[in-house]
Order: sequence, then C-alpha cells, then structure tokens
Amino acid sequence: MAVTRSQTRRSITTTHTFHEQFPLPSDEKSIRVLCIQPGVRGTTIEASLSKIDLNDPKRPPYTALSYTWGDAAIVDYVHVNDEKIGVGANLFHALQDIRSPDESIVIWVDAICIDQMDNIEKSHQVSHMDLVYKLCEQVYIWLGSPGDSDLVRSNPFALVEHFAADKHFYELPGYHKKQGTDTWKLDTNNADFISIWKGFGLLAESSWWHRAWTVQEVILPNQAVVIYEASRRVARGFKTFSDVSFAYINRQCSNPLDKIYCLLGLSGSSKIELYPDYTKEVSEVYVEAFCKLLEEADMSPRCLLGQGFNSERFNLPSWVRDFSAVFDPISQIRRAHEDYHLFKACGGLSEKLEVKDRKRLLTHGLLIDRVKAMAIETYIWGSHKLAEALQSGRRTCDENGVPVRTDGAVDAFARVLCGGVIHRGPGRSELLEENDVDLPTDSEWSEFWATGKAYKSLPRRYRTACVNALDRRIFYVTSSGRIGLSFPNTKVGDEVWVIHGSNVPFILRRQSESPVQHRLVGETYLQA
Repeated sequence: MAVTRSQTRRSITTTHTFHEQFPLPSDEKSIRVLCIQPGVRGTTIEASLSKIDLNDPKRPPYTALSYTWGDAAIVDYVHVNDEKIGVGANLFHALQDIRSPDESIVIWVDAICIDQMDNIEKSHQVSHMDLVYKLCEQVYIWLGSPGDSDLVRSNPFALVEHFAADKHFYELPGYHKKQGTDTWKLDTNNADFISIWKGFGLLAESSWWHRAWTVQEVILPNQAVVIYEASRRVARGFKTFSDVSFAYINRQCSNPLDKIYCLLGLSGSSKIELYPDYTKEVSEVYVEAFCKLLEEADMSPRCLLGQGFNSERFNLPSWVRDFSAVFDPISQIRRAHEDYHLFKACGGLSEKLEVKDRKRLLTHGLLIDRVKAMAIETYIWGSHKLAEALQSGRRTCDENGVPVRTDGAVDAFARVLCGGVIHRGPGRSELLEENDVDLPTDSEWSEFWATGKAYKSLPRRYRTACVNALDRRIFYVTSSGRIGLSFPNTKVGDEVWVIHGSNVPFILRRQSESPVQHRLVGETYLQA
C-alpha cells in the first residue's frame, strides 16, 4: 500500500466534496476515516466519511487497511456520503472482503481518506503516518483474491497453520511411510496436498510482500489481521521482525518519493528529521535523506556500502544512493554490513566524510591500483552455476598474465572467490587465516580444474562463502596483477582507492582529467 501514486495511475482523479466537508488543517493531527455500512458480497458498498483527532485520547477506535493499489484503472464504484466514486480493482475487492454482513466498520483507507489531488494534504498526512498505524485498533492486511480460481477457497492458510501447530512436514496430507522402512514418501498427486501447496503459493505471490509501505504498516499496529479473499487470520509476533526495516531495499513504490517517506515512522523524528513534501523533486529529497543518514552515522564511509550508487536516474550525485532501486537484501546486508568490521584497509586511520553544497563529498585517500580487465559475466545466484563463475574468473586471470595455478596465486584466487571471509555459523563471520581448514586443498583444486564440474569437491562452507561473495559481483584484474571483486558497473580504467576512515577499498571513476574529482562506483574486495 502506498499513500501516493503518479497522476496516470490514480483510482481517484478528482477532489470530491466529502474531502472539502472534512478539511485537514496542517496544524492538526487529524485524519478522515470511512464508516462502511453492513452488506454482503455483490451489493453496493455504502459508506460515510468522518474526521477524528489523533491527539484526542477519547477518539473512537478505528482500523487501518494495508493493501497494494495495483492497476488503478477504475473497475467499480462505492458510495461515500451519497457521492459515487470510482476505485481500482484491489481496493474494491478489499472492501468487499472486509465488509461485515451485520455491523459497520470504521476504517482508514488511504486512497479515499486522503485527497490524492492535493499534494500539500498528502505531505501533511504522510508526516504522521506512523501515528495512524500506531494508534489504530488493528490493521487489516489484505493479500488479495484468487479471482476466478477455485483453489483453496476453504482455507488458504492451511500450510501456515500446520507448521504453527508444531507439526512435521511428513504430517501433511499425501505423506506415508514406505512399508518396512522409516522413509517417508510423498504422493504428489494427492488432492489435499496439491490444494494446500497451491493455496500457500497464492499467498506467497501476493504483491503485498513487495511494497515498501507495508514494512511500516505491519510493524507499528498492535494487532494485524491477515485477509485473503474472505479468509482471515490474526497475525501475532510481527513486532519480533523489527529488523525488517532493512527490507526496504527490496520493496517497491510507484512514487519514488515514497521510498523515503514510508520509513519516517520507523526511524523516528529524532534520527531522520525529514518532512514529507510531494512538491519536491526526487533528487532533492534523496540528497537530503542521504545527508541525514551520513549525519546519523557520524559521516562514516560505511554509508557508501552496497549497490545503488552512481545511478543515472534523477541526476543524483554518485555518492547518493538511488533509493528507488530494488536490490536483493540478503547479499547487501551480509556482505556490506556484517563483514565490514573484519577489514582494516585504512590501517585504523580515522577521518570523517564532508558534504559540500550537497553536491560534492570530500574525503582523502590513497590510489592503490587501476582496473585492467574484467570478466565477461556477472554471477547471479539462482541464474548461473557457481562452477562456471569460478572457471570464468580463472580464465580472466590467465588471459591477463595472472595465472592462478602457481604457488601463492592459488591461495590468493581462493580468497577472492569468497571475499576473504568464511561464515562459520549464524552471526559468525571470520577472515580466512593462512592454511585455513575451510580453504580447498591443492588436490581439491586440481580435481575441480581438471573436470570443470567437480564443484562439490570443494569444502561445503567454502562453497557457501563463494555464493555469498560472488552474488551480483564481477571479477577484475588490476594493472599491478592483483585480482578482486566489484560491482558489474565497474569499467576498465577505474581506480581502486583506500578512503581514509574506511575499512574497505572503493572503486572510483576519475572525471575528465581532474586528479581530484571522481564518481563513486562502489566498494570492492582486492587481494594482494
């Protein structure tokens, strides 16, 4: 769910009179709420609008709706204060599913309760969105509807409830023990098993899981009720997922400004002092937000870790993250943040970054090498075979005069493949030591190079470390014969720098002939 959408995708295209009847002054923390009258599916949705003050301790209880807008083309109508308004498919079906047959429901619905044509009102409402969800009695999380499908209409939550009851996988329908053995066998044609799994698939494929706003909407309320068509379940324990704030990396917003504004309620005003303003340009908001993040982190180079820098969108400075970009959070969090403290590229030298005119980022550093050649392909987990990625890296080295089969070179190459780090368990990342037990032996490497396919001949933890390090990275060779890993937007001629105060080196791209002006490409792992 998002509070704002581009003009061409709005389901509400005009300011209705009921908005004017209940103004929301900027000096108040008030919201409009919708009172949906009782009714059954297939009948006209009748509702009335009213206004409540969030600061009033005697305010009436209300529910909030969390959903995704989807295609905003008008598909049906609801009646609000005797006025007929057009709504998109997702909202219409959500209102049908949450409506009670025998009692009215007071609910906050962003698309109707906020005047979507008034940017000033939207900015004001978004500024206290955290209160809307903190103070609601509960939130309805609408995951969608199977449409014309007749799958699992009885209970789409069957698989979730099965494991929540501490039942084993083999207790699902369709499993039986092979006679005379302790081995369980699954009948994949079992109708109940098929129904349960397809039902879970429908829930898991809901677009709700991908929207940035839903992070806030599920963390802040006291209680969440998950709804899929007419089925609903109370979701408990969402508070334990507070660290899901990192998930915004993988969340989507139709309006790129919302990628910032949806996080304000989670970060707290004392940390990130930003006020939603939909009249500002995306570049202005992103620069302002990133400067605030730098200040919060005491101007540490650690803020420059991860993907999304040097973006060609919105005319951003290269050192400002493109918050609208969507990346895999697993590799980003693990590699860029969990392992950062293990390295000491600058030798403990402490220095802070400095922002100049919100256009330039000033720092000192040491130029240590230049990119001479790069591998052809970028390894992407799930799309490429790891064995092929390792062979590609070796070919890149061999073709550029850095053979990896000589003494010392094998060890260096092995460390690059895993980024110099082994994950020995949850929260246990360690730098590889000389002759580390998790490093492949000469015989294991020989078997791998000889067959090109004996991937499993390498130690298991080492293989896992390679997957973590290589995901969305590319091999490169430097002018001095070093090998490293960087982001795929690296180019031949880019420079490898150690920025003062940073634990890891960075790839920078020189601008024109200036020896001091560069664009940030991203952090890198470089092996001596």
